[in-house]
Amino acid sequence: MVKRWLATHCWEITNCQVKEGCPAFMQPDVPCWDVARALNDYRRIYGICEDCIVYLTKQENSILSPQDIETILARKGVCPLEDEAREHLRQPRIQLQAQA
Repeated sequence: MVKRWLATHCWEITNCQVKEGCPAFMQPDVPCWDVARALNDYRRIYGICEDCIVYLTKQENSILSPQDIETILARKGVCPLEDEAREHLRQPRIQLQAQA
């Protein structure tokens, strides 16, 4: 079994199904916690990223064992950026029409 938490991106670790519109997916070279903090909303205010399994697994001195991580991922909840991606998908899309 491949250990998902060894993956590079948050959507791979969390097995996220909402990539379109996700701010982290659109900026794959930036850690998702930095993307979320830049939104400067409730995620920053409540320190949600510091409690996220993705953030915790990427810290050098993580207190979680590999077994802890696997257990958490098996029971994981929703990605902190998922609601942002879903909101993006609800927004009407403007389509440019070619001028004749």
